[in-house]
Amino acid sequence: MSTLYVNNIEEKDSGSKITLGNTLKVDSIEPKTTGGVINAKGMVTQVKSGSLTTQSVAISNSWYDLVTLNITPLSVNSKILIMGSVQFDTSSSSSSAVGNIRVMRGGTNIGYSSYLSESARLRWSFPYQYLDSPNSASQQTYILQIIEDGGTTVVNQTYGITTLTLMEIGG
Repeated sequence: MSTLYVNNIEEKDSGSKITLGNTLKVDSIEPKTTGGVINAKGMVTQVKSGSLTTQSVAISNSWYDLVTLNITPLSVNSKILIMGSVQFDTSSSSSSAVGNIRVMRGGTNIGYSSYLSESARLRWSFPYQYLDSPNSASQQTYILQIIEDGGTTVVNQTYGITTLTLMEIGG
């Protein structure tokens, strides 16, 4: 087995790649220039997180924005892992309350779930997770929303925090 020792490896032509056929082990990797980007396929390259800690009321038959986050993927091949939870209480004058929670990317609904309370009151922690493929290296805006279809939903009523976390997975 041979060993190669070098102080520096650079591209011959700008924009070309350096490809190694086997595993390269290093202690650290840094971009060549300030503001440079290292995109590690399959690795978490950035994380954005937001939360709603105040009490909010979802208006019946109208989507209510809970948390909004922006992220700019480093590559068009990156995936965005979306996760978090919504803390809410429902109340209804009838015997049940029905509502929906969704995550929007721009104007596109990318994740949608419904809830149903079989009683007039329900306290719930609703976790969610979705792997998105925006296919873009432009800024993406994600909005966590809720709607109530027959009663009142109060988010973070007595306890809890509603959260939205975006994790870019390098592609």
